[in-house]
Amino acid sequence: MKQQGFFQVLFVIVVLTACGQLTNTIYVPTMSQMAADFGVVPGTVQAAIALYLIPYGISQFLYGPLSDRFGRKPLMLIGLVIFIAGSLIGSFAHSFEMLLLASFVQGMGTGVGGVMARTVMRDLYSGLHLQRANSYISMALIFTPLMAPMLGGFLGTAFGWQASFWFLTGFGVLVWLLVLGRFGETHKNVGKRSMGALASYRYVLSNVQFNGFMISLVATFAGIAVFEAAAGVLFGELMGLDPRVISVLFVIPIPGYLFGSWLAGQMAKKHSLESIIGRGVVMLVIGSGSMLVAGLMGYLNAWVILVPATLYFLGSGLLFPTATTAALEPFPENAGVAGAVLGGMQNLGGGLVTLVAASIPMASQVPVAAILCVLTLLVVMTVRILLAPAAGRATV
Repeated sequence: MKQQGFFQVLFVIVVLTACGQLTNTIYVPTMSQMAADFGVVPGTVQAAIALYLIPYGISQFLYGPLSDRFGRKPLMLIGLVIFIAGSLIGSFAHSFEMLLLASFVQGMGTGVGGVMARTVMRDLYSGLHLQRANSYISMALIFTPLMAPMLGGFLGTAFGWQASFWFLTGFGVLVWLLVLGRFGETHKNVGKRSMGALASYRYVLSNVQFNGFMISLVATFAGIAVFEAAAGVLFGELMGLDPRVISVLFVIPIPGYLFGSWLAGQMAKKHSLESIIGRGVVMLVIGSGSMLVAGLMGYLNAWVILVPATLYFLGSGLLFPTATTAALEPFPENAGVAGAVLGGMQNLGGGLVTLVAASIPMASQVPVAAILCVLTLLVVMTVRILLAPAAGRATV
């Protein structure tokens, strides 16, 4: 792995995808402010996150095949322009409907980062090197969610929730300039005759190994999305905490994901794919199950939410780079489409589940925990089938 080239590419990809990570979580601490300004129930503001995640997922199905044909860099620049436009709309939003439109447009733009986070590294690496690269990507990207709620809490307290959208506008412009000047094309077959988009999708989706790992990733990501969307309501509306306190509490589980991603890269040197994923699934079960039990017993405080969430995030950190590597490995020539399906389905699934969660009255953490348990059960069932000796999956 060429260290200098790797870290330069890593930096560009991290700041590109940071646009999406920031947008998804930056205004969680100010949900109560937004709800008051627009005259809606606080839980309804979660719909803005859902309407961001859904186009974020759908747009990736376009960015993937287009990047396989025209290259990664042109699509990155186009996506960033769309994101900047959505951020400007949010800066001037004077109604809840306009806020939802802004979130939708932002999601259409940042979808390009979701594709490139998975595709560019597959352009450059394979095997153990790809596993390690995906672990680095997971670790690097975790710092954005760590920073975003704290930043949003500060901006919201000092200047109002609109300041977050102004910040995102400026950040998007800076990233566009960085991609234009510092990113070199990584796709080796730009301009060459390649498989058509529909044929490429059929080829990728006919792979049993890919489909199994994709389902596991979608379910796990949906759990993270539901927790992120509900955290503001749990800590703000139900516990009555200050936005600055919420911004700190919100990030406590995220180092669990960071550690899990790092551990996945280290374990890849000596442990099998099955072993790493198995440990991740165990953490998902313990985290979601303990949160549900605490809720059913009537306990509602920060710790009975944060400790189980940290365990769930730890399991997610183990699962994500490993399952992503296993899913992408068979597709060196169709990395754009494979990355688009992974990213698109993860965020589309996360958005739909979050939209359902937003419609459920929340008097405690039980609804959130129950959703996490159902999603974890889906992961358990899929992984058991996928990794069973009789399943006949391809070797990674």
